[in-house]
Amino acid sequence: MNVLKFIVLLAFVSFFSCTDANEANSEKKILSFLVEGQVQETNINPEESTIQIWVDSTISLNAVAPEITVSEKAQINPASGQVVDFSKSPVSYTVTAEDNSSEIWKATIEHQKSNAAEILAFYLKRQNKPAVISDSTITIEVKLGTDLTSLAPEIQISPKAVIIPESGESVDFSQGPVNYVVTAENESQKNWAVSVTTEKVYNADIISYTIPNQSGHSVFNNATITIEVPADYNLTSVVPEIEVSDEAAIEPASGDAVDFSETGYVDYRLTTPINSVKNWRVYVIEEVIKPTNQKIQYLGRVDFANPLAPRFFAAGTGFIVKFRGTYCQVLLNDQVRYGTYHNYIQVVIDGVPTRIQTSDKKNTIDLAKELPEGEHTLMIFKDTEAGIGYLELAGFRCDELLVPDPMPERRIEFIGNSITCGYGVDDSQIACNTAEWYDQHNAFRSYGPEVARRLNAQWMLTSVSGIGMIHSCCDITYEMPDIYHSVNMTTGDYPWDFTKYPADVVTICLGQNDGVQDSASFCSAYVNFIASVRSKYPQAQIVCLTSPMADNYLFNALDKYLTGIVAYCHEQGDVKVHMLALSYNLNSGCDSHPSMEEHQQVANELEPFIKQLMNW
Repeated sequence: MNVLKFIVLLAFVSFFSCTDANEANSEKKILSFLVEGQVQETNINPEESTIQIWVDSTISLNAVAPEITVSEKAQINPASGQVVDFSKSPVSYTVTAEDNSSEIWKATIEHQKSNAAEILAFYLKRQNKPAVISDSTITIEVKLGTDLTSLAPEIQISPKAVIIPESGESVDFSQGPVNYVVTAENESQKNWAVSVTTEKVYNADIISYTIPNQSGHSVFNNATITIEVPADYNLTSVVPEIEVSDEAAIEPASGDAVDFSETGYVDYRLTTPINSVKNWRVYVIEEVIKPTNQKIQYLGRVDFANPLAPRFFAAGTGFIVKFRGTYCQVLLNDQVRYGTYHNYIQVVIDGVPTRIQTSDKKNTIDLAKELPEGEHTLMIFKDTEAGIGYLELAGFRCDELLVPDPMPERRIEFIGNSITCGYGVDDSQIACNTAEWYDQHNAFRSYGPEVARRLNAQWMLTSVSGIGMIHSCCDITYEMPDIYHSVNMTTGDYPWDFTKYPADVVTICLGQNDGVQDSASFCSAYVNFIASVRSKYPQAQIVCLTSPMADNYLFNALDKYLTGIVAYCHEQGDVKVHMLALSYNLNSGCDSHPSMEEHQQVANELEPFIKQLMNW
């Protein structure tokens, strides 16, 4: 019995021991899942039976061979190492346990989403050089004159990123940096500050230049500076304060003592950071006495429309100054009519006359040097007529202007043509018929000023070459009655104020250019012109002259015309109209005009006539 029980117990234990040892494994897990190009650890989710893997964007998902580890004694399909197409993830894997139970796993392989949010290139059409791209800023320089308010840049950014504002979109860069936002594939963002500026221009300019005790402001003109200083200023050691363009260097430097005494100027050299160079010249000159100075006396029809630059048109106009010192300098501007004409002037210092010609539009003329100490008188008269162009007085330089001597109280106006202008009088510098038609003009030596000087009278020449009473020569389209009222004696513009020069005597020497005319027409126009003169000068004595150039035929006609004209005026009650028959055939000067000697002859005849007439 006991033996039987033992056998039964042994069999029972053996039975159950055999049953535990042969029981099958039910585990069906994926323990690892690795692929080439994997960029981070595999995400295995046992609860949902999913696998997530991210690989480099360069890895093709069409043919992936994962290395897979599963539970012990389990099998997987597709097998580890088998090439599978993951381009259409997820891919199903079946894991079969030892006990033949199975589980489906979903494996997904995706390219890693980029976090790149970079601006790789930034281009504008008018840029000077490539954009400077740093960590999160871009600076770009465009050409001078570019409109910054509407620029459409071409932009290259990281793959699969987007940018706002978009490439090609017009943006206003004029108010400073513009913010661009780049969004990466993984939706992370980066801000970029983009600045657009116009190219930097490096100037080499002097902005300001001052010296101690200068008179007025420094005058800039292109690359020159002019500074006026008082008389007797020490020019040997001048210390200027100079301001120049940003980043420019100047030599000599601001604060360096410089010497203006030898040449009157100092040259400066400015250099920019890009080594461009500009030369400047600074002039320091003695202060100019302006034309508005009340100590200047003006003669003749002077145009004061601009008081700082009075204009002299007619022959014989001029000015007088009295000064103390050893020198005098005058600044004269010449119209340079037609681009070539240059006026002549008569310079008279202490009674000694000199005739000179201007050489440029702006002339600084040293009229007197090394004069004896003391008082001196300077007179300047325009020797050429209005047809040559005007002169402008810009000022004087001398030690001191003095109160001038009173002008003569007697006033004579000489109306006429080229003879009265002094045409052809002076061939002392240029021979007749060898240069310009006006090169022998010398109004100062003509009969009118000569008579006035002898009679201690002021003179005013109202004269134009070629002009007549009813007919002018040489393509002139007007006659003396048409322009008598004007300052410039050519177009009738600039009306003259006759109250400025109430003439005591008026001489009229016209008729040479008219020639022999219909007597009624000529005499009628002449009488009307006398009436016009009379309206300007109610008390003046008017003297009608025959032409010194006239041949016998014209002289006889003019003598007859003027005799009748004077008689008619007397009949009308104007007994202050007279006639003087001058010598004729006086044509020894240039272009058959009276010579200087013949003008003296005319003066010899006219002076005593006026002297007796006026009881001078």
